[in-house]
Amino acid sequence: MYYGNRKGITKVLACLVGGVIPDIDYILEYAKYCNDYKRKPSCAGGVLGEYFNEKKAVYVLFHGCELVITGLMNILIRRKKLHDMIALFVVRYTSHMVLDQIGGNMTYWGYLWSYRW
Repeated sequence: MYYGNRKGITKVLACLVGGVIPDIDYILEYAKYCNDYKRKPSCAGGVLGEYFNEKKAVYVLFHGCELVITGLMNILIRRKKLHDMIALFVVRYTSHMVLDQIGGNMTYWGYLWSYRW
């Protein structure tokens, strides 16, 4: 990890944000679920995803393979001109999406926006 200077800390933050931002949509989805179904929010209900089965569909806005493809294409095309923080963000976001696809209960095409909408 990078701890030595200011640039190093911004790179760590880029990795952290790239890994955390995709999961913000679950918080928004859970808040909407609690409002629509008149449920009292709880940590267990939100973190464990207990509402998934009752709701039957979860629209995770920040989980889209199109973002991964666009980000990776940007890295390949603009290698020298792309800022390190953006590249780190894209790589971390991509790894988050891959792990979600492997470990999640999602269909093969489930993280494609073009398939969901």
